[in-house]
Amino acid sequence: MGSVKRRDAGAAQSQETLRSGSDLVNKLQEYQEAGKIGKIIREDIEGDLLSNPKSDGEFIRGGIQNSPLGDGNDRAHFDLARPGKAADKKIERLGRKLQQNGVK
Repeated sequence: MGSVKRRDAGAAQSQETLRSGSDLVNKLQEYQEAGKIGKIIREDIEGDLLSNPKSDGEFIRGGIQNSPLGDGNDRAHFDLARPGKAADKKIERLGRKLQQNGVK
C-alpha cells in the first residue's frame, strides 16, 4: 500500500508542476518579471492531455493516453520527436515561433 501512496503523491506533484498557475509556473513568471530569466515560452500540444492538464484526473488520463495502455508513441505528446514530414512541419512551426520570441 505504501508504494501506491508514494506513486500517487509523486504523480500529483508532477502534475502540479505542469499546470498553468502551478507553484513552478508562478515562480518562473516571478523570475521573468525580476529579469532573472528570459521569456517563458510554453507550447501546449493539441490533443495531449499532459500538455496542460486541468485536473488530476486529466493528468492520469494523459499518462494512460501516452503509455502502452493507450496509443503510446502514436499520441500527440510525441509528435515533435517523431521522424517524418508531418513532424518536420510541426518542428519547423515551433522553431519559427521560438525564433519570433527571441530564441536564437
